[in-house]
Amino acid sequence: MTTLPNTPSELIRVALADLRKVEVDERYKVDMGWWHKIDGAAPCSVCLAGAVMAKTLEVPITSDIHPRVFGQEITDRLYALGYFRTGTVNMGFYRLDIHRPPHIPEAVTIPEYADGREPFHAAMNEMANQLKKAGY
Repeated sequence: MTTLPNTPSELIRVALADLRKVEVDERYKVDMGWWHKIDGAAPCSVCLAGAVMAKTLEVPITSDIHPRVFGQEITDRLYALGYFRTGTVNMGFYRLDIHRPPHIPEAVTIPEYADGREPFHAAMNEMANQLKKAGY
């Protein structure tokens, strides 16, 4: 069974790598409003965590799926990605069952993916860099 890192910076990096893979795969459409949603003949819509479902977790493209179908460990990591994606760092740490130290901000500003993928990627990479620097 595939596992995902519990370290926030590593988890974000896996997700960003998977997001890059779906961005160039014509079978997928990035839409941060859907986990892993197939709607008829249209491309499969995925969010950041949905990209992980599609690529690392190898969910079939024909599956309309929610994180709750995975075991608790994977579910928590996917939900954490949803929180990190919106800049809600404290809730990402909570879902990973990690105490957020006071020097890590509770929240940061992450640009909306729909407003441009590169600013989104840059902000998420910066979050991962800062968390890694802090030991997370």
